Amino acid sequence: MKAQEFNSDSSPPNGDDALESALPQDREAVWRLALNAQAANGILHNLGNVLTSVSIATDLTVELLERSAVSNVRRVVELLQSRQHDLGTFLTTEDKGRAVLPFLDRLATTLEDERHELVDELTRLREQLGHARRILNRHQQLSHASGVTEVCRPGELVEQAIELALPEGTRGDVRVWNDCETDTRIVIDRQLVLQILVNLLRNAKDAVHVRTDRPGEIRINAFVAEGGKIHFEVSDNGVGISVEAKQRLFAYRFTTKKDGNGLGLYSSGIAAQELGGRLTCTIVPGQEGATFVLELPMVLSADSR
Repeated sequence: MKAQEFNSDSSPPNGDDALESALPQDREAVWRLALNAQAANGILHNLGNVLTSVSIATDLTVELLERSAVSNVRRVVELLQSRQHDLGTFLTTEDKGRAVLPFLDRLATTLEDERHELVDELTRLREQLGHARRILNRHQQLSHASGVTEVCRPGELVEQAIELALPEGTRGDVRVWNDCETDTRIVIDRQLVLQILVNLLRNAKDAVHVRTDRPGEIRINAFVAEGGKIHFEVSDNGVGISVEAKQRLFAYRFTTKKDGNGLGLYSSGIAAQELGGRLTCTIVPGQEGATFVLELPMVLSADSR
């Protein structure tokens, strides 16, 4: 069945022209604020996942310490101190004394096991705090002002977008592939492109999480298309988009999510236009998932010409 394409250049159908006319006059301020809001929501979500893991690791560490056998060391010391006047006789002739060394041997094994458990939990805790630090660092980079072009490789953008939207430790059973096909150095507004890609990846993650009958799969690709364009493509095997929703994907305040605000695709679509490109969505009726393509003019860096 033929794929259907919908793009951010389309006019809002069914009377939505009136809605568009009701938008604030400074449309640029609206979509930039919307993208920033999406980024802030994303960082809160990712940090929330990390902090949940930190809380679990901390609780387990406290539990291990509370039930530790280390208190038995004090009991043995007190016993030996009480018999220090005849310690040799006590350890060699009395049943209680002869039991001390085997008890200490078992205690040493138990404490060693506890040490390994504590090291494992503290290692997990350190890893989760490292995730949090990387999330914050990446989002600090993303918060830098857009509008400044720089030389970068599409693969670097794709990898950074994945780290921002789907950092390690927060993906669950979602599998993510970076299928970038080009290593060409291009001149681009890195921050603005990243904000669009991050929004698309988070939408894909939400779409695959709705399905519970199979593992979620997300692919992001970058390739050079005909006509001197660079394409960034994000596809998923999620729930897809209904016939009713597909015509209004890029309309202001339209959302299919219970907790959505309808600004993500709207602002991403306008941002794509500001970059001289467009954002499209391709849906194949009867098939799962959706594919979004960010199409931009390709400006080669001086050393790539």
